[in-house]
Amino acid sequence: MATETLILASLAFLGSLVGTKLFIGLLRSAGAGQPIRDYGPKIHEHKRGTPTMGGVVLLAVYFAVLIVYQFFRPLGEGGLVLVSALLGFGLVGFLDDALKFLEQHARGLPARYKLLGQLLVIAGLVALLRALELESALTPLRVPFLDSGSGSGWRLEGPWLYGLIALTFLGTVNAWNLTDGLDGLAAGITLLVLAGFGVLLLALAPGQAGNLPELIAIFAAALLGFLWWNVHPARIFLGDTGSMALGGFVAAVSVLTGTELFLLIFAIVPVLEALSVIVQVASFKLLGRRVFKVSPFHHHFERAEGVDYPYLLPSVELPEWGITLAFWVVTAVFVGVGLALLG
Repeated sequence: MATETLILASLAFLGSLVGTKLFIGLLRSAGAGQPIRDYGPKIHEHKRGTPTMGGVVLLAVYFAVLIVYQFFRPLGEGGLVLVSALLGFGLVGFLDDALKFLEQHARGLPARYKLLGQLLVIAGLVALLRALELESALTPLRVPFLDSGSGSGWRLEGPWLYGLIALTFLGTVNAWNLTDGLDGLAAGITLLVLAGFGVLLLALAPGQAGNLPELIAIFAAALLGFLWWNVHPARIFLGDTGSMALGGFVAAVSVLTGTELFLLIFAIVPVLEALSVIVQVASFKLLGRRVFKVSPFHHHFERAEGVDYPYLLPSVELPEWGITLAFWVVTAVFVGVGLALLG
């Protein structure tokens, strides 16, 4: 299957590369530009009007290639879960993007409805996992330093297992959504994390990973084609369609392989991005002080005008591409750390 996978990955890359270029032209003609959220400080006004919803073409290309894939090999139960996570969370993100476009405002879908949509998708995924009788395959939970190959790890059952699944999906999707704030940041981090999972799958369960490595490779190739147009200066943004779908895909890979603890290490940047928002909100509401210049964390390092309030953490301002590159490097280092912790 290696030759077929290489061919399909090449098709995914080229399809995404060409399809994204065409989609940019279509969005520009339709006026589907990115509204800019009012943070207070002036940060991203220069990006106003840049086409968004790039996740739409990314998912379309991936699904099209998967149709061809099934001529060579069945998608499989794991593949069905991956596709369902992509489609479900991508749909929630698309509703958010569509509202932003229709209203020409950065508000989008209200937070409570976005959360409700995510919870409904998670409930559907849990039901799918149960229907496919995959619960036993989700444990033991792989623990760094332990010899996972011998079957050691934490065995979870019932509410504990489903609670972990729900928390993994909810946390990962929202962390990825928060990380998608700089040109190429979320897409590049996703590629590095998926590379880590690819190595992890082959190391933890040689011959037992099924077709997950193939499906990851094809998706990564499609994402690489999109990243060509998404790096600084971005000609198109992922939008919530893309960022939520990416988070859902990564979470699904982690859940299907019992590697949630490795995900915490690989995805150190999204974890810090989510924590920065929690810390900022808690600090401001409880103490009336901001910890960061702007949250999520990546904005703290951006050059901003109009900052007329104090904040606790010193800020070293960098160009946008420099912040993205630094966060990519941090991710690569922690992916390496995670792989080094294999038992």
